[in-house]
Amino acid sequence: MVRRTVSVSSALLLAVSIWVGAPSAQAASVGSGACATTVDVATGVTSTAGPDGACIVTFATASTSPTTSAQYATRTWTVPAGITSVDVLVVAGGGGGGMSNGSTPTGGGGGGGGIVLATSYTVTPAASIAVWTGFGGQGGNCSPGNPGGNSKFGALVAVGGGFGGGCGPAYGGPGGNAGGAHWGQPQGSSTQATSGTASNGTNITAYGNSGGKSYPHGVAGDSVSAGGGGGGGATQAGGDATQPGANSSSGVGGNGGAGLANDWRTGADIIYGSGGGGQARSVQGTGGTNAGTASGTNAAGGAGIDAVDDTGSGGGGGYRQGGGRAGDGGSGVVVVRYYPNTTPTNSVAPSISGTTTNGQTLTGTRGTWSGYPVPTYAYRWKRAATSGGSYTNITGATSLTYTLTDDDIDAYIKFEVTATNSSGSVTELSAATARIADMVRPTTTTTTSTTTTSTVAPALDIVVNAPSTSAAPATTVAVGQAQIPVVSTPVITAAPKTSGSATTVPAATTTTSTTTTTVPNNAGGTVAPKAPSPPQVVAGGAAVKVGDEIEDATVERADNQLVVTAGALKAVVGGMNPDGSVMALDEAGNVRLRTGDTVRIKLAGFEPGSVMEAWLFSTPVMLGTTKVGPDGTITATFRIPDNASSGSHRVVIVARTTDGEPATLAVGINVGEWEKESSIATWLIVLPILAAMVGALTLPATRRRRRPATP
Repeated sequence: MVRRTVSVSSALLLAVSIWVGAPSAQAASVGSGACATTVDVATGVTSTAGPDGACIVTFATASTSPTTSAQYATRTWTVPAGITSVDVLVVAGGGGGGMSNGSTPTGGGGGGGGIVLATSYTVTPAASIAVWTGFGGQGGNCSPGNPGGNSKFGALVAVGGGFGGGCGPAYGGPGGNAGGAHWGQPQGSSTQATSGTASNGTNITAYGNSGGKSYPHGVAGDSVSAGGGGGGGATQAGGDATQPGANSSSGVGGNGGAGLANDWRTGADIIYGSGGGGQARSVQGTGGTNAGTASGTNAAGGAGIDAVDDTGSGGGGGYRQGGGRAGDGGSGVVVVRYYPNTTPTNSVAPSISGTTTNGQTLTGTRGTWSGYPVPTYAYRWKRAATSGGSYTNITGATSLTYTLTDDDIDAYIKFEVTATNSSGSVTELSAATARIADMVRPTTTTTTSTTTTSTVAPALDIVVNAPSTSAAPATTVAVGQAQIPVVSTPVITAAPKTSGSATTVPAATTTTSTTTTTVPNNAGGTVAPKAPSPPQVVAGGAAVKVGDEIEDATVERADNQLVVTAGALKAVVGGMNPDGSVMALDEAGNVRLRTGDTVRIKLAGFEPGSVMEAWLFSTPVMLGTTKVGPDGTITATFRIPDNASSGSHRVVIVARTTDGEPATLAVGINVGEWEKESSIATWLIVLPILAAMVGALTLPATRRRRRPATP
């Protein structure tokens, strides 16, 4: 509801008394809680809380009998503290219907009471405001009816409904909504718009219409009198009487005009200010909703039907033959609506929707709140390591949406809403999300076994550099005359950690290893890890595959290291002694490891956030997995299993290129004890070796948007 202050010209206001001061000695409180209010006379006054928290104060006069004059009940209302504007519905009493004599059944219907509707009407806290509620006009007895009484709220005045014409040549009376005419006389006109009520403001509207004509329209004469006009309604003029047949016996009374619907009192529409129906020889005029209908015809005639009290509707026309009066008008009512100042209250908690996967966007819903003035809202996204843990604010996350990042992986998220108005501030949290998963990392079921080992420097060092425009600046390692870029990052333990964090493994320390069983989807459940299909290579050989294509790879031996070239990819493979020096190749010029040795793998130029897998073949054994860093690099160490058989093996690395394609590097090594002959010289020669399978490989230098494919 918009609340505005509107200045109303004093020339348009009816002179009324509004004063500020203490309530009279007869002051009484009605209602309770935030909706308790003070009046000087409590009879007919109620104050209740509406479904939206508004206070509804109703001033009614239902118990008052219809009168023969424009009377009203009067009270004063004290504006509650802190209230500066209200909505007001002012409905005047309806007019009584007119009754015709025994030979001319043309009584007019009573007009509905005038209506004034104001929103955001300015009031002063603690002021006393005069409130009138008009009585309904009594129906006529072989006479016109009586007008309804005026209703008002301070300067807002609704004019009582006009009377219906009857018994002799009588017009329909003027009023808020005018009465219907009798016996050929003109209908009444509405005076609501010129009554002094301020109706020119955009937040104040007055309603009034004219009554209906009798038949014949404006021509007097018994022999052709066929019906009385209907009373005017708040949103429609009264209907004219008609004579569809050849004589006056076929006359049809005019219907009453429609009223105005308003739902403030109960939350359901109530119709106010409808016009009463006119009397006729053949078909009686029907009153508008809550208004009266005319009496029966000819010998069956009688009293008109009364309108419903507290709606300000008009009474129906009557027919003297058969006795009784025409219908009485309904009493008026004044309804005041305002919102008490209350602190925000939450009835439906905030919630979160969206996919709980890294890179996805979550959307918060603030829930349902009440409070006045209407609260403003602030939002926060919060993170915790456990669902029931302590949640801390996520920096910069203050809107209704939040896009999950790497920092959220394995964490839980909540959405916080703070509602604030002038009465206070209240904060509510949503329920926690499910654990945030990595967009590309499979769900894993981990079995941990603790093994005490003495970790030394890596026995096998594999350095791989793929072209990438996003790769971080790299250091270099000398290999013969070539300079191979090597990106230095923290070392990852042999076990892939579900958090993706890195742990430095210094030399000669005791570590705990983890065996990971991979579920290659995010749907949950436990299945065996899916091994890759690497190229076949012999000890000392190497091959690269991207997608389903095999790259021609050459292997050169220089300074006791294998230098692998495959398209734009460069890799250096060599043994490392505990003192950091290069380990000699075996007598066949190959790398040879022992069970329990450590393999260190360095990658650069691969897709940030993707998962790298390390395997030992021919019988595939996953050595572990870990995640590529934001700069496209990774350094991880893995352990050769104790049960690895002696002989030729392949170390297989599976990673994802910058355009999202799975890339596989297979390097042939030997596992088992060997005795180096003193005559073996350091390998300084260069020996090209062609990979066993031939294909085409393109590792794009430009990075495309990654897609979450399973390696």
